[in-house]
This record gives sequence, C-alpha cells and structure tokens, in this order.
Amino acid sequence: MSWARRNTVVALVTLASLIAYTDRVNISVAAVAMREHFNWSQTEKGFVLSAFFVGYLLFMFAGGVLATRVGGRNVLGWPCSRGRPSHS
Repeated sequence: MSWARRNTVVALVTLASLIAYTDRVNISVAAVAMREHFNWSQTEKGFVLSAFFVGYLLFMFAGGVLATRVGGRNVLGWPCSRGRPSHS
C-alpha cells in the first residue's frame, strides 16, 4: 500500500492543528504570569488576550483564502518543509 497524497494532507492538517492548539494553551497559561509581572488588571489582560486571538483569527482567514487560491497542500506543506525557523 502506497502513501496516498491525502494521507500527507491529513498529516499536515494534524500538525497544523497541534501547533495551533499549543499556541492557544500557551498564551492562556502565560497570561497569568504576565499579569502578575506587568501588574495588569483583568481588563488589561483581556485586551492582551483579545489582541492575540484577533491576530489568530485574521491569519486563519488569510490562510483559508490562500488555501483556496493555491491549494491547501501547498499552504500547509510549504511552512512544514522549511524546517526550523531561523532566529537572528
């Protein structure tokens, strides 16, 4: 049995979902420590979390539009094929 292209797409979607959920959890956990460190009120913490989620939503929308134009496999496959991002 050969590895079908759909299996590659499913694997890439699974990886992307795993990364997205990890980001969601991490920002929520980090917000508690950040609130104490920066002396934020609950309202200020809410604004910070809202900014993260609005940015997340906008990139999800942009990714969907891009996937419609160039294909989901290309959108998900390109970042995953780049390997580790460089930090300079």
